[in-house]
Amino acid sequence: MRQNRLFNTTALAAGCLSLFAVNPVIAQDEADSMLEIEEVVVTGTYLKGKSQFNSPSPIAVIGSENLNQIGASNVADLVQTLTINNGAQNNPDAFTQNGTSGTSNFNLRGLGVASTLVLLNGRRQVVAGTTTNDGIAFVDTSALVPQIAVQRIEIVKDGAAAIYGTDAVAGVVNFITDDQFEGVKVSAKYQTLTDQGSQSDQLYEAKFGFGNDTTHFMGAFSYYDRSPLTTAERRFSLPSDDSSVLGNPGSYYVPSIIGLIGTTAPVIDPYGCEEVGGIPDVAVPLGGGINVGTCGFDFGDYYNLVPEEERKQAYAVVTQDLGDGHQLRLEGGWADTGAVRNNSPTFPYSALIPVSYTHLRAHETPEHLVCRLLLEKKKKKTSD
Repeated sequence: MRQNRLFNTTALAAGCLSLFAVNPVIAQDEADSMLEIEEVVVTGTYLKGKSQFNSPSPIAVIGSENLNQIGASNVADLVQTLTINNGAQNNPDAFTQNGTSGTSNFNLRGLGVASTLVLLNGRRQVVAGTTTNDGIAFVDTSALVPQIAVQRIEIVKDGAAAIYGTDAVAGVVNFITDDQFEGVKVSAKYQTLTDQGSQSDQLYEAKFGFGNDTTHFMGAFSYYDRSPLTTAERRFSLPSDDSSVLGNPGSYYVPSIIGLIGTTAPVIDPYGCEEVGGIPDVAVPLGGGINVGTCGFDFGDYYNLVPEEERKQAYAVVTQDLGDGHQLRLEGGWADTGAVRNNSPTFPYSALIPVSYTHLRAHETPEHLVCRLLLEKKKKKTSD
């Protein structure tokens, strides 16, 4: 009898436990029926998670609202604010950018523009049609997509070569577009200088999107116009600092004067120096307006602090859900960028062309006639 009572008690306890276990299962089934699965795109790892801030390679996420807060007209304006970026060629001037005017790039941790992998929606992009001053190819981030089409930018601050390859030694920058945007959005921006120049930037952007449960379309367009700012408008140096030591438009060597002074020295053109904006650098005055020296060229007004730039961009993406977790995606982009920057003319001191004294006699004035006769008389007396 004792054994039977123990058996009944055990069976009753097991029945109670099973009864209590039914309610959590039913509640879990109801929660699963209401759960919506959201796709999460993560840059820098194959493991999808909610937070990457505690990972060895934290991700910096910059949203479209952050771009508006800093007043960025293009990606180059954003790059200038990143402390992780160092050495990117984004300065729009004639002193640091040669053939890369009108472009922008990333240089995470200063390891080189070719060491930062640039992605668009997780896909690699082709390099620009030009190279840096060192001949290194890079991805032009200004020509990827219109800025208004960007939903956020994810930046891996550490090397990701184990996942993406050797072109991600410095890190990864992933531009993610706003594919699910619906409606119409138009933006216009204008900024200009208030003193020392008339340079201005104009940016006009628009995007629109529509769709249903399975199909969606988003398109964007932008037009960017930047006027130039030259060193003539904002001069940082004196004409004496920027004057060439070579002759402009040339250095004239007159055989008779060379024989007279006993050394090979150029003569300043008395009719084509100050009259055309040159700066005479007189070494030995000979009188009568004829001087030994060179005509300096002030090249300081011919540089661009900001080049003239015009960029037109368009981007469109179509997504179609095919079912069973498959999606058809078609996207295309177009960009047309033109940049013009000035530089100083080439220094004309490339060859020595002897010039006879008749070059001066062709436009001789009475003062120069007296000077010439004195020189000829002195030369004759010396020869005698």
